[in-house]
Amino acid sequence: MKNQRPPRLARVIWWSLRLSRSRRRLVRQRCRQQILDALAQRWQCSGPESPLATEAAVVRAVWLGASLVSRSLVRCPLLPPKLARRLAWVIRLFGKSRGQAMVAAYLSWTWLYDMAVASRQAAHTWNGVQSGS
Repeated sequence: MKNQRPPRLARVIWWSLRLSRSRRRLVRQRCRQQILDALAQRWQCSGPESPLATEAAVVRAVWLGASLVSRSLVRCPLLPPKLARRLAWVIRLFGKSRGQAMVAAYLSWTWLYDMAVASRQAAHTWNGVQSGS
């Protein structure tokens, strides 16, 4: 394994901003790959042991879900109202496309961590049930 940097939210936000302003297909493809790589690293650092195919699917689903939610913050029932208002202010402050990119990066970062912790706890619970039976 090559020398990798630790996953950082700033890295995901930077690549999301770059993705939002780029128009060339190859640049957008590279930006998406960098975002998914950083989120996959985050999953590996905080999540359970999982097969690589499952990991890629989870990371992609979380990122796409966060991107969709960033487009309609007010109507999303998953977010607490106070957080939705604050993220809406981020969008107003930085402009529509940059703000949505930053919100999507933040939501994918936090949701991926929450999913990793929850799945690790579920695995520990499942292992405890299996060994107790």
